Amino acid sequence: MKIYNSYILTVASLLLVTAVILVASGQSSLEFYYILYILEALAVTELYAHLSVKARSRLSSVSVVLFLGFLFIVAQKVISVLV
Repeated sequence: MKIYNSYILTVASLLLVTAVILVASGQSSLEFYYILYILEALAVTELYAHLSVKARSRLSSVSVVLFLGFLFIVAQKVISVLV
C-alpha cells in the first residue's frame, strides 16, 4: 500500500469514528465538529509528513489550509465574545 493510500485511509477512518462518537454523544455544534476534524487531520498529517520527503512537501500545503480554517473559526469565536 502506498503512503498516500494509507494516509487517506487513516484520516477517513479517524474522522468516521469521531463523527460516530460525536453523534452518539448528542453534539450539535458544527464548529465543534470542524475544529475536531481539523485537529485530527493536522495530527495525522504531521505523523505522515515525517515518513517521506515527497509527502512532506505536499502535506505541508494541506496543513496550511487546515490551520487557516482553524484560525478563521477561532477568530469568529473571539469576535463574537468581544461584541
